[in-house]
Amino acid sequence: MINNLLADDDVKEVIIKKNNIQSDVCDGSVRNLYVNLSIQIVYNNLQTQVEATIVSEYMNYWLYEIKKRKLKPTSFDRQEITVQHMVLPILGDIELNKLSTSDIQRMIDKLKEQNYSYSSVKKAFEAVRSCLKFAAFENKIIKNPADFVELFHNEFENKENIKFWNDDEVEVFKKEALSRKPSGEYVYRLGMAFILLLSTGMRVGEALALK
Repeated sequence: MINNLLADDDVKEVIIKKNNIQSDVCDGSVRNLYVNLSIQIVYNNLQTQVEATIVSEYMNYWLYEIKKRKLKPTSFDRQEITVQHMVLPILGDIELNKLSTSDIQRMIDKLKEQNYSYSSVKKAFEAVRSCLKFAAFENKIIKNPADFVELFHNEFENKENIKFWNDDEVEVFKKEALSRKPSGEYVYRLGMAFILLLSTGMRVGEALALK
């Protein structure tokens, strides 16, 4: 059977995996082996189709067709921002089935250089890993390269090095945020929202969810 498949011009590769092996002994000398095999056939035309798919195309499909149906609107908005502004600018142009562990590690390193926090980079990494897991489920890729990437909290800048505003700087910000035009209209449409965040420590997602 395998030889016949390999002789087929449309078949590019035959992948055989041993999923489970069991054995028993009969009559004290004869050993019976039970091998559970899975066979994956990669066709030339399918390979061409996968190579034509880049990460941005597949990840947008995963984001808008799969994740959007499962997430609450605010959760989806956060993931959309993460994917569009952190992941795709770095990985978007790479062919899906050529995306490697080193590419994903390069994304993490680049985001660290851009001074993103550990939690932000973790969200970007988890979005990539979840998308690739779904790609493997759909047989778009053979394995998930994100499974071999490790993200270490201690590699990120210590929070003690973060510079906070003093009282004078806070007052300058408040004055600017609430500044008005000669007509009396506020210069910044969201100035009050910025004051709310500054005064309460509320996160952006929490402020957007207010009614």
